[in-house]
Amino acid sequence: MNTPLDQDIRSRLLARRGEWPAIAASSGVSHSWISKFVRGQIPNPGYTTLTRLGAVSYTHLTLPTIYSV
Repeated sequence: MNTPLDQDIRSRLLARRGEWPAIAASSGVSHSWISKFVRGQIPNPGYTTLTRLGAVSYTHLTLPTIYSV
């Protein structure tokens, strides 16, 4: 079963909340927009915006975060 693009991006963003500034900078989508989207305040986010965000955020949202110890 496939998850709709908006739900997929939203769930991955929620899992990486602390990385939103980097994802925003890399994708050209503002941090404010990402925050509103995740909270459900943007009912129709637009395919182009989601694909741009998804293309840049794919690495950020799928790879585990590695911290220096």
